[in-house]
Amino acid sequence: MKKPLPFPPILATLALSCLSLPQLSAQEINPYDGSPEWYKPGHPTNPAEAAAIETLPGFQVEKLLQVPESIGSVTCMATTPDGQILFATQHKAGLYKFDPENPQVPPQALGGAAETFGWAHGLLYAHDSLYVTVAEKNDFHATGVHRLTDADGDGEFDSHELILPIDGNGEHGPHALVASPTDDYIYIVSGNFTPVPDRIQKNLTPSSEGADHLMTRSVESSRYTDGCWIARFEADGSNPELIATGLRNAYDFAINPQGEIFTFDSDMEYDLGLPWYRPTRINHVISGAHFGWRDGPRKWPALYEDSLGSVIDIGPGSPTGMLFGHNTHFPPKYQKALFALDWTFATLYAIHLKPQGASYTASAEPFLTGLGLPLTDAIIGKDGSLYFSVGGRRLGAAIFRVSYPEKKYPSLAASSSPPHSPSQSSSLDKIWPNLNSADRHVRYTARVALEALPLSQWSTAALAETQLIAKQTAQLALVRKGSPSDLASLKEIILSEETKTLDTEALLRHLRICELLVARTPNLDQETQTRLIKSLRPLLPHDSHLVNRELSRILCFLRDEASIETLLDLMESDTGTPFTVSSDLTSRNLKYASALFDMMQAAPMTERLHHAQMLTSIEDGWTQPQRIRYFKLIVEAITTSKGGDGYLPAWRKILDTARGSLPTSLQSELAHIWAEVDKPQELPSPKGPGRLWEVDPLLEKMATGLVGRDIENGKTMYAAARCITCHSYKGEGGLSGPNLNGLSQRFTPKDILEAIILPSKAISDQYQLTVITLKSGDSLSARIIARDSQFTTVAPNALKPQETRSIPNSEISDLSPFPVSTMPPALLNSLNEDEVLDLLAYLLK
Repeated sequence: MKKPLPFPPILATLALSCLSLPQLSAQEINPYDGSPEWYKPGHPTNPAEAAAIETLPGFQVEKLLQVPESIGSVTCMATTPDGQILFATQHKAGLYKFDPENPQVPPQALGGAAETFGWAHGLLYAHDSLYVTVAEKNDFHATGVHRLTDADGDGEFDSHELILPIDGNGEHGPHALVASPTDDYIYIVSGNFTPVPDRIQKNLTPSSEGADHLMTRSVESSRYTDGCWIARFEADGSNPELIATGLRNAYDFAINPQGEIFTFDSDMEYDLGLPWYRPTRINHVISGAHFGWRDGPRKWPALYEDSLGSVIDIGPGSPTGMLFGHNTHFPPKYQKALFALDWTFATLYAIHLKPQGASYTASAEPFLTGLGLPLTDAIIGKDGSLYFSVGGRRLGAAIFRVSYPEKKYPSLAASSSPPHSPSQSSSLDKIWPNLNSADRHVRYTARVALEALPLSQWSTAALAETQLIAKQTAQLALVRKGSPSDLASLKEIILSEETKTLDTEALLRHLRICELLVARTPNLDQETQTRLIKSLRPLLPHDSHLVNRELSRILCFLRDEASIETLLDLMESDTGTPFTVSSDLTSRNLKYASALFDMMQAAPMTERLHHAQMLTSIEDGWTQPQRIRYFKLIVEAITTSKGGDGYLPAWRKILDTARGSLPTSLQSELAHIWAEVDKPQELPSPKGPGRLWEVDPLLEKMATGLVGRDIENGKTMYAAARCITCHSYKGEGGLSGPNLNGLSQRFTPKDILEAIILPSKAISDQYQLTVITLKSGDSLSARIIARDSQFTTVAPNALKPQETRSIPNSEISDLSPFPVSTMPPALLNSLNEDEVLDLLAYLLK
């Protein structure tokens, strides 16, 4: 018999803090369950009008369709051979057809086999079929790729088939579909919460072993995921192959006429200011690519030789749609451009690629921007115009057309030139010369091909190679694939390397090989550790901060006490890296821009944090002055620098880990150093008397009652009502709930009141708990942090998201959304009228 559903820890915690407040009944807590509401995080209520959209000279933007709220929020589009636009929504059933040549005609819902499809992140019309990526769990169809066909040719789909089941759900699940222009394959990208399906047996990517990254003892190294992946399959779903992995959460990608893949990968905005932060970036996805994404500090730096970097880093944002300008009637420069959509900062970029060796560099040009443009997808119409949609997350949706009316340029003929991407070979004679290439992409492809060959064919040659780049590339392959005897021989070569003669790039390659050797040899003998330390310590400090990071990582992992003083010097030398960002960009979404503003005023100490974190691995050998200096540098960073929402918690974790390793007597002796940051926050109490606040009466009072309010008292009530426990606002507060900056630009007054008084009316899947039912009969409610083919990692207590638990998928029988918000519904009920209005004025300032 199943045990009763547990009360989530965050609800229990908050309930205890609010016992004095009037409570709503269970029926009142979730009166709107099953009725999706218009949820609008980050953007105004309604999409922009065409006249308010800024684009380049000569281009024209038209708003063709304001999507009715009854249809939902558009996430993806496709075109049919006759020029019709098909679109789907995120949270509802329904696929729709819209004629851009007759925009006055309302969109028509597709019937037949298509009638119950929706919840889609990908649509593609190809091979006389409609392919749909169902991305969100629903009562009609499993998540994955479905193929709809019209056998009798009457214009209505009459059958459907699930051709590639994918166990993913929501915004980090399966996404866009793209047909290759050079073969009959269909490609798909899936987010980082999506395990690679068991049906995909052929893997073109190189294998990893564990995290393949040296971790401090405060970071669990056994848990990792290869992140977002790209695969391909034939028209009927057969012969699926894994092409690339290690992205974070790319939503879409584009393929040029030569068959080369490009994607726009997402960042993790909480990581701003942290050493492992990755901005949104354009990636050239070659066959077998691994981009090294891991959660948090497990992430591989872009410089790692067994990973690939970016074509261009864009910055903060939320990537969505992507396509090339081929087949438009735009000027040639923009026909050649790669268009990339950013949902958060309402920007459609034109990426101008420039060949560089076997890959590309690029420049990014804002092509189209506007407040109220949460961009989701783009397509090229039969008329040579670019069409884009806005919506997502229950936002108001619309479809726009971009044309160039001054002149109708003919579409450029597809180039017959070969791709810049290097092709893999299975011939050792052809592979080996490319190991010595100065081009990173060429030698990467050669190494992946080498690792696919039997070890017996190349291990001896790898040990004998003398050309520097070829030697290091072969060593990297050998440390990844070699036998114990191979690694023993390789170890001697690595330890004999004259590291002082290596330039920065060669030294970084060498350090990566050393790291993998240590990571893949759990019981590395003491003699080898001593020799490795002796070879690396003299390089510290180095002119390159990237080299210093890797030296710090390895030396601290090996617990080199003699490096402590030098690393403290490096910590102290980092007083913050000045941070700048375009005001034009931030003005289009104040919610996400708040952390950027904070960083401009109090720059993050990124290098200091890295070395502080690495030093937590060294418990012994510290002098008392060194410990005092270390903790003072940590406290200074906590009190004077800022970053994303995860920046200060990362510092806190370092502080807790470091002092937790001290004897109790020493903790007491040094406690005065961190006393300033350990002061418990005493939350004020409201004066009251409270009352049972309801939406409509309070909405009437808001209409005229927010002028001249006491903003300082509103700030006090922000704490008194316990908002500060879970929500970050103006740089203060918790992380378990949505950031509240820029509310007045993002929500209507009614939205705000409903979110406070009826929090279960609309729950973002970013913050919704999941009921995890185990085969044992037990169940728990938790927030899913990561999921791969073997484990589901959860945070059982949303107030402490850093405390996670990994559950083997084999022990889970069911996952379902928890229908009640983690936010209690009666938090205003202890406040009197003036206190409530002061609080609302403070939040809307």
